[in-house]
Amino acid sequence: MKVNALDTALVIIDPQIEVLSPKGANWPVLKESVTRNNTVEHLTLLFKAAAEKNIKRLFPLIIFIPPIISGNLMAHWKPQSRKMIVSCVKAL
Repeated sequence: MKVNALDTALVIIDPQIEVLSPKGANWPVLKESVTRNNTVEHLTLLFKAAAEKNIKRLFPLIIFIPPIISGNLMAHWKPQSRKMIVSCVKAL
Protein backbone atom coordinates (compact mmCIF):
# COMPACT_ATOMS: atom_id res chain seq x y z
CA MET A 1 0.00 0.00 0.00
CA LYS A 2 1.32 3.44 -0.91
CA VAL A 3 0.71 6.25 1.57
CA ASN A 4 0.79 9.91 0.57
CA ALA A 5 1.79 12.03 3.59
CA LEU A 6 0.03 15.06 2.13
CA ASP A 7 -3.42 13.53 2.45
CA THR A 8 -2.89 11.08 5.32
CA ALA A 9 -3.13 11.53 9.08
CA LEU A 10 -2.77 9.30 12.11
CA VAL A 11 -5.71 10.11 14.39
CA ILE A 12 -5.62 8.81 17.96
CA ILE A 13 -8.80 9.84 19.75
CA ASP A 14 -8.40 11.16 23.26
CA PRO A 15 -5.34 9.30 24.58
CA GLN A 16 -5.77 9.82 28.31
CA ILE A 17 -3.38 9.42 31.20
CA GLU A 18 -6.45 8.29 33.17
CA VAL A 19 -6.52 5.16 30.98
CA LEU A 20 -2.93 4.62 29.82
CA SER A 21 -0.87 5.35 32.93
CA PRO A 22 -0.46 3.82 36.39
CA LYS A 23 -1.02 7.38 37.64
CA GLY A 24 -4.51 7.43 36.12
CA ALA A 25 -7.73 7.04 38.06
CA ASN A 26 -8.95 4.22 35.77
CA TRP A 27 -5.69 2.28 35.88
CA PRO A 28 -6.86 -0.30 38.46
CA VAL A 29 -9.68 -1.35 36.13
CA LEU A 30 -7.78 -1.15 32.82
CA LYS A 31 -4.25 -2.15 33.84
CA GLU A 32 -4.61 -5.77 32.76
CA SER A 33 -5.96 -4.94 29.29
CA VAL A 34 -3.56 -2.06 28.59
CA THR A 35 -0.59 -4.16 29.73
CA ARG A 36 -1.61 -7.41 28.00
CA ASN A 37 -2.21 -5.62 24.68
CA ASN A 38 0.94 -3.46 24.92
CA THR A 39 -1.27 -0.46 24.19
CA VAL A 40 1.25 2.24 25.15
CA GLU A 41 4.07 0.53 23.24
CA HIS A 42 1.89 0.15 20.13
CA LEU A 43 0.81 3.80 20.28
CA THR A 44 4.47 4.81 20.57
CA LEU A 45 5.35 2.74 17.48
CA LEU A 46 2.49 4.33 15.53
CA PHE A 47 3.60 7.86 16.52
CA LYS A 48 7.21 7.17 15.54
CA ALA A 49 6.28 5.56 12.21
CA ALA A 50 4.00 8.47 11.31
CA ALA A 51 6.70 10.99 12.25
CA GLU A 52 9.30 9.19 10.12
CA LYS A 53 6.96 9.43 7.10
CA ASN A 54 6.03 13.07 7.85
CA ILE A 55 2.41 12.07 8.42
CA LYS A 56 0.28 14.43 10.50
CA ARG A 57 -0.47 13.22 14.01
CA LEU A 58 -3.77 14.39 15.49
CA PHE A 59 -5.05 13.82 19.00
CA PRO A 60 -8.63 15.13 19.15
CA LEU A 61 -10.17 15.22 22.60
CA ILE A 62 -13.63 13.99 23.49
CA ILE A 63 -15.44 17.01 24.85
CA PHE A 64 -18.79 16.71 26.59
CA ILE A 65 -20.97 19.76 26.12
CA PRO A 66 -24.52 20.57 27.21
CA PRO A 67 -27.27 19.69 24.74
CA ILE A 68 -27.64 22.25 21.99
CA ILE A 69 -31.22 23.49 21.75
CA SER A 70 -30.60 26.18 19.17
CA GLY A 71 -27.82 28.36 17.86
CA ASN A 72 -24.22 27.81 16.97
CA LEU A 73 -22.56 24.64 18.29
CA MET A 74 -19.16 26.37 18.55
CA ALA A 75 -20.65 29.15 20.72
CA HIS A 76 -21.04 26.68 23.59
CA TRP A 77 -17.36 25.71 23.65
CA LYS A 78 -14.61 27.49 25.53
CA PRO A 79 -12.34 29.62 23.31
CA GLN A 80 -9.33 27.28 23.75
CA SER A 81 -11.48 24.27 22.79
CA ARG A 82 -12.77 26.04 19.68
CA LYS A 83 -9.22 26.88 18.62
CA MET A 84 -8.06 23.27 19.10
CA ILE A 85 -11.02 21.84 17.17
CA VAL A 86 -10.62 24.28 14.28
CA SER A 87 -6.88 23.46 14.16
CA CYS A 88 -7.60 19.72 13.96
CA VAL A 89 -10.15 20.18 11.20
CA LYS A 90 -7.83 22.45 9.20
CA ALA A 91 -4.99 19.92 9.56
CA LEU A 92 -7.12 17.26 7.91
